[in-house]
Amino acid sequence: MSGEPTTGKNHRLWRQIRAWAAVCLLYGIALALAVAGIVILRHAFVTRIDITDRIYRLLAGAALLAFPALVVSYLIPAKWAFGNWRPTREHALQRATQCTMRPQNAIAPQQRSLVLFVLHWANIALRAPQSPLFKRLIGLLVLFLYAAALLAICGLSVILVGAGIATFASLGWMMILFGLILLIIPAQFIAGIVHRRRTHGNLQSSDDDLVGIMAARSLWFQQGRRQSLRTKLFSTAIFLAFLTVLWLRVTVYHSRHPHETWAMPFIWTLVGIYLVWNQFRRPKAAPLK
Repeated sequence: MSGEPTTGKNHRLWRQIRAWAAVCLLYGIALALAVAGIVILRHAFVTRIDITDRIYRLLAGAALLAFPALVVSYLIPAKWAFGNWRPTREHALQRATQCTMRPQNAIAPQQRSLVLFVLHWANIALRAPQSPLFKRLIGLLVLFLYAAALLAICGLSVILVGAGIATFASLGWMMILFGLILLIIPAQFIAGIVHRRRTHGNLQSSDDDLVGIMAARSLWFQQGRRQSLRTKLFSTAIFLAFLTVLWLRVTVYHSRHPHETWAMPFIWTLVGIYLVWNQFRRPKAAPLK
């Protein structure tokens, strides 16, 4: 009996350590992204660069500053409202309650991920006893390619971190930052495996997983179609500007960037056509009963 209070105290201490570590990591990433975004924006206004390089640097700087701006937009209202840089416990619980009351507005990427859908399908194809040999081989190939991609990401991250340490004085810290950011992908995969092991007791996929992902994707697309016309036009204009920069880089300015290929602009064009068509297409009529 004497060991129970000690165990509870150690558990609370460990939770506090994890919380502070998460906060320090969050603010550290925000600070690093802010510095990197400011540096890239400063280099975007160098006089002797072509317009595509300038636009790329502006877009990259703006993308890096998005997360720090989100953190600041959360901290400053809290400081004005509560006199502290963080909201009170009651306000935090109120926000959490509001989020749980609106689950339809929070479809996480992993809930509608096609990659996760393919991985579940491959898992089922390998484990199902009625699966033919050809289907098992395809499932094994899918899992092998995904494992190879994760290993390649880890290897690239190690290379970037090593190169960043060697050239730390000349913006090498940015390479370290991007190398660490890349590790988020395998970290999410490992966290997903641990979570599924805890919740389901095994790693076996089922048809319910496939149905759930397709239902989440359908709901996500429906939300996109229910957006206002102004929002649709704005997002479409941004995406068209992005595609214009990609195509200009591989056509008009190809002599300055001979390493660029048409593969990436072509792929993004196909994705963009599908997304724009899905936003503006009319919803299917309900079947008559």
